Amino acid sequence: MFGLPQPKVFVIAEDVTTGKPDPQGYFLGKSRLEIRDPSTISVFEDAPAVIKAEKAAGFKVIAVQASYPLEKLLEADPDWIVENLCSVTVKAASNFKVQIEIKNAFQ
Repeated sequence: MFGLPQPKVFVIAEDVTTGKPDPQGYFLGKSRLEIRDPSTISVFEDAPAVIKAEKAAGFKVIAVQASYPLEKLLEADPDWIVENLCSVTVKAASNFKVQIEIKNAFQ
């Protein structure tokens, strides 16, 4: 799909015993991917419960104000909050890394 290779690792609901906001699924994903530094992972999310799980897993979270009011997103304590994805630019960098540029963030 979209010309992307199929992921080598999956985490599905049956792999975990607790759901969000518990970060168990994210910890399992980090382990399966052999990621040592979770702060190198950036995620985009609009649901406060999921933001809390991603933060607990150590990820950098960019909250998108799509489904919840700003106050609820602030309570979840993401690293950044943007009104929509037009405020974000993702560019390819070297060594399979990307550079994320955020404009007009609320936080």
